[in-house]
Amino acid sequence: MKAAAVTNFVNFYLYAKQLYPSSYSLRTFCRGLCFAAENMFGSEDRSLYEGVSMAFLTNLDAEAKQKMRAKIAQTFRVQTNIPIPPPPEAADYVQVEGYWIQRGTNLPQEDSNYVVTKTVKSNLAEIARITSSGRFVSCLSSKTATYSP
Repeated sequence: MKAAAVTNFVNFYLYAKQLYPSSYSLRTFCRGLCFAAENMFGSEDRSLYEGVSMAFLTNLDAEAKQKMRAKIAQTFRVQTNIPIPPPPEAADYVQVEGYWIQRGTNLPQEDSNYVVTKTVKSNLAEIARITSSGRFVSCLSSKTATYSP
């Protein structure tokens, strides 16, 4: 990775840490960097953008996420409308909101009763980004999430 890109990422991390001190740590920084190092997106710049987005957009409320998304776009200027190249064994993957996810034994099914809103698609894209590497985990929770055994 180019020295300028690393410096840019470090400066971004320091900004984010100052803005939301309880949300970010060196672990966040390392997750973003490790994700970017896999270079799943065909270019270092795009991979760094995706790594930063993966690490720094989780665990924020909607308002903070919007602010952070704008800062990421401003700091890491990259074209995100370019499709992500398929993995070598594309038949073993399914594309979810632009990200390639390794599929299991069952084929994906759509539920016609489920309403897919813009917010749902945005959240699904974030989950797909995280899981696309097959390496990182994310805790899914929300104010409306419940569990009943």
